[in-house]
Amino acid sequence: MDKNEKIRTSPFDASKLQIRNDEIYAFQKIYGLTNVEFRILETSESKWKEWHKRFYLILIGLILTVVSKGVFFLIKFNNSNSEERASLNIDINAWELIYLGIGLFLSVTCYLLSESKWAKNEKSELVNKIKEHFKNAGN
Repeated sequence: MDKNEKIRTSPFDASKLQIRNDEIYAFQKIYGLTNVEFRILETSESKWKEWHKRFYLILIGLILTVVSKGVFFLIKFNNSNSEERASLNIDINAWELIYLGIGLFLSVTCYLLSESKWAKNEKSELVNKIKEHFKNAGN
C-alpha cells in the first residue's frame, strides 16, 4: 500500500477498541432476554388459539362422521333397485348437524378472538415490552 493512499474508515475507530473476554461492546441499548422470556417467545400461544385448535379437531371428527354416513347412503342407493330406493333413509341425525353448526361457530369465534389485538397473550405482552425497551433506548 502506498503511503499517500488514504484508508477509509468509519467514524468508529476499531483500532482503539480493546475487547476482553468478559466485556461486550454494543452500539445500542441491550435487552437482556432471559431463558424464561425466550421460552415464552418460542412456544407461547394464546388460550383462545388453543381452544380454537380443540374445537377445530372436534369439528373435523364430526364432519368425518357425517360424510361417512352420506357416502354409505350413496353406496346403498346406487346398489339398490328403484323399489328399495324409495324406502332408503339417510342415517344422519339432527343432533349431528346441530353439533356441526355449534362446533363451527365456536371454532371460528375462538380463532377470531385469538387474532384480535385486545386478546391477552404472554407472547404479545413480552414482544410489546421488548418494543418499548428499544423505543426508549434512543432517549
